[in-house]
Amino acid sequence: MTTAFERHPGGLSATLSEPDWRALAGAADQLPAALRPMPARPGEPSSAEPAPELSQAVGLLTSPQPFRAVVSATVADGSGYGLLAAIAADAAAGAAVIRALVPSRTVPEPIGDGPVTVPESVQLRAFTPDRLVAETLRLFPPDPPRTDLTGPRDEDRRDAPVVSMAATDARALARAVAEHDAALLAGVAELNGWDEVPPLLISLAEQVRATVTLSLQRVGRPTLHATWLQCELGWAHTSVRGGRVRHQLRSRSQIGNDLVAVYAGAYTAAARAARSA
Repeated sequence: MTTAFERHPGGLSATLSEPDWRALAGAADQLPAALRPMPARPGEPSSAEPAPELSQAVGLLTSPQPFRAVVSATVADGSGYGLLAAIAADAAAGAAVIRALVPSRTVPEPIGDGPVTVPESVQLRAFTPDRLVAETLRLFPPDPPRTDLTGPRDEDRRDAPVVSMAATDARALARAVAEHDAALLAGVAELNGWDEVPPLLISLAEQVRATVTLSLQRVGRPTLHATWLQCELGWAHTSVRGGRVRHQLRSRSQIGNDLVAVYAGAYTAAARAARSA
């Protein structure tokens, strides 16, 4: 068993083997199945007594909190690399557990027969509550390289307009871009009242480089879901409302501001629920 966290900028971390993770978390029914400890192998040695600071971090993840966020990030290049994480925090501390997703071909004994599997280890992180947004953002894959170095800095960008289109038009757009069909592309623009299809939609149709989804489980309220897609132009917050697919280009700092609002709302809702209980 790792006896203590290792200190790193912004917090503490420990890489745990599967026996160590099992000793700490038990069944961990509150976590997604892929983050729970795997069953013990026959003849596997037992783990030593967990270190108290590790147990405290796991307690944040597996006991009731104002919210628990589950984050999935995948690199959409066909490699199969990605991660799954759970994050929780209260007024005094925060914690995260992260498990990698890797191509099955890279693991000697992959679990399951699919193209993607999980290694038998997790990373456990502990941090102060003011690091909550930063710890969430570090789960996002790196931003695409900037090609326009004369443009505004990330923190200076203004909110981009929301671009929406019917789901059926989205499929037609993907086909038009894939087949270089100018007539179909012009038809999609005309149906939506555009002079031409917005560059963001073209970029998303050409290639989605990475996907991040966040599911926020909140006390007394429905789970909130958010999705971001990375294309050549950057990250686009993507949602579906009223049968229409909505995209908005967001810088990393803007995504951070969005997360601040979401997490603050979860804390406020939990406080109200506690007062009315």
